[in-house]
Amino acid sequence: GTPNVCGQGSCVADCNGKACGASDGCGGVCQSGACGTGQRCVAGSCVCDATSCGSGCCGASGVCNPGTAIDACGTGGSLCASCAVPSNGTATCSGACSIACAAGYTVCGGACCAVTRATAIGAGYQHTCAVSAAGGVLCWGDNTYGELGDGTTSNRDAPMPVADLTAGIQAVALGEVFTCALTTAGGVLCWGNNAYGTLGNGSTTNSAVPTAVSGLTSGVTAIAAGAQHACAVTGGGVECWGTNESGQLGNGTTTNSDVPVHVSGLSSGTVMVAAGGAHVCALGSGGVACWGDNGIGELGDGMTNQTQSLVPVTVNVGTNVSAIAASGGYSCVIAGSGGVACWGLGDGADVAWPSPQGLDNVGPGVTQLGMGGNHSCYLVAGGASCRGDNQEGGLGNGSTTASVLAPVPVSGLGSGVAAVAAGAYHSCALTTDGRVQCWGRNLEGELGNGSTTESLVPVTVSGF
Repeated sequence: GTPNVCGQGSCVADCNGKACGASDGCGGVCQSGACGTGQRCVAGSCVCDATSCGSGCCGASGVCNPGTAIDACGTGGSLCASCAVPSNGTATCSGACSIACAAGYTVCGGACCAVTRATAIGAGYQHTCAVSAAGGVLCWGDNTYGELGDGTTSNRDAPMPVADLTAGIQAVALGEVFTCALTTAGGVLCWGNNAYGTLGNGSTTNSAVPTAVSGLTSGVTAIAAGAQHACAVTGGGVECWGTNESGQLGNGTTTNSDVPVHVSGLSSGTVMVAAGGAHVCALGSGGVACWGDNGIGELGDGMTNQTQSLVPVTVNVGTNVSAIAASGGYSCVIAGSGGVACWGLGDGADVAWPSPQGLDNVGPGVTQLGMGGNHSCYLVAGGASCRGDNQEGGLGNGSTTASVLAPVPVSGLGSGVAAVAAGAYHSCALTTDGRVQCWGRNLEGELGNGSTTESLVPVTVSGF
C-alpha cells in the first residue's frame, strides 16, 4: 500500500524523489527507479547517474569510467553535451567533455587511437602522407582523384591507411593530385589522377588504390613527383613518366608517356631527383642538371626567354651539393656548409632568377629543404623555419604576414625536427620521435587533425 512499493517480493518504502535516509522512512534502502532525476540507486544510496542525467543535474562533477555511455553531469550543476567514453581511455565532463587516453594511445576525433610513429612525410597540393614505422602509408586531405589511396574519393581530415600498403614502404612523393611510394625492394607504386599517364602503369585511368609503375619493380633508389609527372632514379640513371608538354620527361620529345622513359644523357651517377611544376632537376656525381620548362628560369642556365630544354642542361652550382628540391617554377640546392642557392621564381619573390643565387639569410647549417607552392621550409640544427608567402599560415609562425627575405622560426619547432615538407599552402614537420605536425591551409583536411580549420601554428596530426 501507499506509500509503499513492491521490491524483491516485499513492501518497502517508496523513496522516489527522496534522499535515502532513516529520517524520511526509507531506512537507507533504495529501489531501482526510486531516486530523483539524475540519480540512480547504488549500494543502498542515491548517487549521481553518470550514464544519463537527463534534464536534471547531478550536482557534483561526474566522471565517466571505461564502458560508460555518456556523462551529462557538469561542475556547478551545469550539464554538458554527451561525452562518449572511448576504448582505451576515459572522459570527464566539467562543463565540456575532456578525453584522456591510456599510455600508447592518443586522442583522435573523440576517440583514442593507437599511437603511430612516422619515418617519412610528403606534402602535395592539398593532401599529405606519412610512412609509418611499420612501413605502411597513411594519407589525408583532398581525395578528389583517389590520391589518398584508400579506395575512395572521399576527402579525409585524419590519416587513412593506403590500401594494401601496411608494410614495405620507405618513402613517398606527392604530386599535385597523385601520390607515389618507393618500396624497400626498390619498386614504385602510384595512385590518384592519371589523365596524362602520371601513374606510369600503361594507362590513363585514375586509380584510388596503388598500382605498380611499369618496369620499376626493383632497383629504384629515389623518386620525385611534379605537377603531373614523376621520376625515379634507377641504376644511376633517371626514368620519368606522365605529362611532357614542356619536355619534363627529358627524352628529347614533348610526347606524354604512360610508362617510364629514359632521360637522355643520365645513365650513371645520379643520386637524387626533384620535380617541379613542369621541370625536373637531378643531382649526380657531375653536379646538377635540369630539363623541361624554362619560362621563368627553372633550368638555372641563365635563360628566361620562354625556351624549354627537352634534355638535361648543366646548372652552374658546382659539385659540392648535398641535396636538391623543386616546386612550381623554382629549384634550390643545399651546397657547401649548408648554404642554399635557388633559381627560377618562388617563395613570394617578384623577380625570377635565371641563374643560381645564394640566399644570404638562409643557412649555413641547412640539412633539408621542403618546397611548396610559394613558400619553402628549412631544417637547421634540428629546428624548422619557413619563408615566402604566408597568406594562409604556411610559415607556421602564428601570423599571415609574408617573409620573403629571411625564414621565420616555426612556432614550437625550434628543436627535435627530423624533416620538413611543404604543400601548396600548408606545411608539415616530422619530429625525431616520429610525430607529425602540420600548419597552414586546411580546406580539405590536409592538416590531418580531424578538422578543416586552418591553423597558423603547428597542430598534431591525429594518431601520430
